[in-house]
Amino acid sequence: LIVQYFHSFFSIEGWELGTIAGIFIYILMGLLRDLIHFNSNIVTILVTQVFQVVWFVIVTAILYIKYDNLDYIINKFWKFVPESIVLSLVAPFIFFLLDTIWAIKESRSLGDRA
Repeated sequence: LIVQYFHSFFSIEGWELGTIAGIFIYILMGLLRDLIHFNSNIVTILVTQVFQVVWFVIVTAILYIKYDNLDYIINKFWKFVPESIVLSLVAPFIFFLLDTIWAIKESRSLGDRA
């Protein structure tokens, strides 16, 4: 993880922005995991939107440092708004599906046979 993180700062490829933002979001979520509870759809939508905004700020800050072009960032912002709203609205459904897929029945624990 550390090697990937430092490599992403000096990379000229396109994936480095997502790596930097993703690792930062991962660390932030790790620090806030006891405070974040997806117990309702509204909370899930809001938390998803907040983390998307943080992701966008990190990526656009790096893009601005690299290219020094505010017009590109403004265009990127107008593309980001509808995408982030749709993703936030779909997040409760996706989390429900993932909970269903990864659910473990209490009767089946390690060592038990079906």
